[in-house]
Amino acid sequence: MIKANILAVRPTGVSVLVMEFGFEGFVRLKSVEEGGPWMYDEETMSLSQTRGGSSDRLAMFGEVDVRIEVRVQDAYREEVVVSLAEDEAGNTLTGSDRQVECEGEKGNKKRRRRK
Repeated sequence: MIKANILAVRPTGVSVLVMEFGFEGFVRLKSVEEGGPWMYDEETMSLSQTRGGSSDRLAMFGEVDVRIEVRVQDAYREEVVVSLAEDEAGNTLTGSDRQVECEGEKGNKKRRRRK
């Protein structure tokens, strides 16, 4: 998991910038209309969800932890997938857990700690 800044919020997800790698990506989220938990607020340009007793809100210029992985598709094509990092309870992480996880083609996981 790695820190990213939210650049834009849309009903379908958030655009993020990962400063450590100079990488910009889009995190797709399922809205309530699509059967997911995320509700888009057009006035505040934010996405929010409520699970159990906790709630998560994603707004422009906020920080969020993301997971970046490379998925190998047919014909040896690779796709970079950015997703929100979640804890065991399914809550979106915005804390200081800074473990980076990279998965290669053969499924070998490499982990390192940021300083």
